[in-house]
Amino acid sequence: MTAVLSQTPATAKAAPLILLMIIFIDGLGTALLLPMLPMLLDPGDPAGVVFGSAPTAARTAGLYGVLLAGYAFAMMVGAPLLGALSDRIGRRPTLLLAVTGSVAGYALSTWAVSVGSVGSVGLLIAGRLLGGTFAGSVPVAQAMLVQTPDSAMKRIGWVMFAMTAGFFTGPALTGILLAAHTPGASLLLPLQVALTLSVLCLLMAFLLPSTPAPAATMGSSLIRQVLNGFTSPATRRPLFALLWLQIGWNLFYQYLPWMLARQSQTVGSISLLLTVVGIGMCIAFIWVAGALQTRYPAPQIARAAIPVLVVSCALLAATLDNSLALVFGALAAIAYGVAYTALIGHALACEQSSLRGTVLGIAASLAAGAAAVTALLGGIIGVWGNLLLASLSVAALALSWVILLLGRDRDE
Repeated sequence: MTAVLSQTPATAKAAPLILLMIIFIDGLGTALLLPMLPMLLDPGDPAGVVFGSAPTAARTAGLYGVLLAGYAFAMMVGAPLLGALSDRIGRRPTLLLAVTGSVAGYALSTWAVSVGSVGSVGLLIAGRLLGGTFAGSVPVAQAMLVQTPDSAMKRIGWVMFAMTAGFFTGPALTGILLAAHTPGASLLLPLQVALTLSVLCLLMAFLLPSTPAPAATMGSSLIRQVLNGFTSPATRRPLFALLWLQIGWNLFYQYLPWMLARQSQTVGSISLLLTVVGIGMCIAFIWVAGALQTRYPAPQIARAAIPVLVVSCALLAATLDNSLALVFGALAAIAYGVAYTALIGHALACEQSSLRGTVLGIAASLAAGAAAVTALLGGIIGVWGNLLLASLSVAALALSWVILLLGRDRDE
């Protein structure tokens, strides 16, 4: 089946904007909850979730990790299955299913805080796991937007821009909503906003035009279809390169504030650098990646962008204590955005269009898995200092480049 949206000219023209709005709201809703997790798990705050027994500091920290990593691991499982399902039953039905699951996850999380009884922690964890499992709306929306390999990088850039903008807007909105929060005051408002936004996503999804029915029913199971997409000789190399790119970048980016704090940087300096990195990624996604695609093939772009990323991250790690960090941070962010988008375009160009949802779902799964693993392991690695953390990050990025170089002849 193809992912081409076929309805009236008006609905077909509005469909990309609707999809990008859904992705933006999904990212905003997900990030909206992150700043308030410490308050939700604070045993001294009556407005948070209720523990069944007196919690220790270790237990509270462990639950915080479970809520963060659990969502990512659930997405790692759910995203490729939803992507593969969209190749079978169509993009729009699968998108509706994914957004409905997200609504249920937010509803369960909101209920967990509102009931205020023993067992609320379990409900909150269940809500996060449910939301993560159905967080496959992004790869399905990507499959609807990416109609041909020629348009892949440009439209994937749009998707990543919408998602990045949502992730940056979410915490800011939470800060506004809870600006006057005091211990014991209600924490429901951000959760209610997230639930309302997810319902809005569902309503917007119903406005999307239908997609063509699958050309034929695939005989293999969904799991087998996902495994075939990952192990296919055509897609294996760009997907493996993407995995190591994500591991390297996440390890560096997630612990960048920690590394800066070790250099005695102020909160203002840390926020400024992270803002510059965010702006750099947005520029790469919305403009640079698409502009490069019009001149060069995706594999060539990826092979050029990753070395720039490697060098930029190394120089950024070496200049965290001075203003040059802003320059290298911006350069690293742009290089990452271009490399990520190019690798997705490379993988899509290697696979038939009827399996586009499967490939994009696998890519989302790899990104979620890399984020979860680096979040858990980075703290252990970081104990040994910034040098080891930055070195392993750069090594992972370099490995991504080597994987691409091994198949250079087949790409040309």
